[in-house]
This record gives sequence, structure tokens and C-alpha cells, in this order.
Amino acid sequence: MANWDVFHTETLELERDLSANAIRQALARTKLNDDDLVRPAGTTTRWVRIADVPELVAPAEPEPPPPEPVPPAAAVPSDFEIIVDEGLT
Repeated sequence: MANWDVFHTETLELERDLSANAIRQALARTKLNDDDLVRPAGTTTRWVRIADVPELVAPAEPEPPPPEPVPPAAAVPSDFEIIVDEGLT
């Protein structure tokens, strides 16, 4: 999957090297709109509207779920007794 340079037409800002999924997610969150421009990252290809690139207007892939929490260290069993020998120096 190719990465893209994005030109925000309203703010005249350029973002480089965004994945197609990052663009789809930005569209879903209205951080980008169909009239913003894209071209393959790092090229001098002419700019085209995001709406004219079918790969970019497809629904965004869901973000991966957060990693499973790490279980806490095993608790010391209640019948475990620690004996400290205070005679050591």
C-alpha cells in the first residue's frame, strides 16, 4: 500500500508520507475533506482530489485494539511465611 503526501486546501498545509488508512481515518474524523489534494509520497506527480482516489475514500480500517494488560506479579500465598534470622551480621 502506497503512502501519500496531502495538501490541505483550506489551511494551505502539507503533510508528507501518510498511509492510506491514516488518510481514511482523518476523513472520518473530518480532519481532511474530499477536496483536499493528494499525490504519491515523495513524487512530483500532479495533485488530485482525495475524492478522486477510490483507495482513499473506502471505509477506514478499525484501529487495532489496545494490548492486553499485563497481569500483576503473582501474589505471595497466604500460607507462605517469611522467617528473618536477625542473628546475621
